[in-house]
Amino acid sequence: MNSTILYEAQAAHGFSIPFIIMVLVFIIILILAIINAINNKEARIIARIGPFLFDAIILFSIIIALYNGYDMKIKVWDEYIKGNYLVA
Repeated sequence: MNSTILYEAQAAHGFSIPFIIMVLVFIIILILAIINAINNKEARIIARIGPFLFDAIILFSIIIALYNGYDMKIKVWDEYIKGNYLVA
């Protein structure tokens, strides 16, 4: 009898390269936005707030990625460790 593995749970291996790049881009844009806001106090409000809005979108993406990773750990890996899985 041959068996085929459709899916086997694996432990998370830490943060991925794209996630680390996303965090670094967030930090760089935040620093540049703060410097821009301090140096251009007489600039229009949208010119000062625009980078912060873009950074907020990146931060939202980071939070979603963290939540998805944690949710996967709880729903898949922890249940696999407890023995709550089906072998068909």
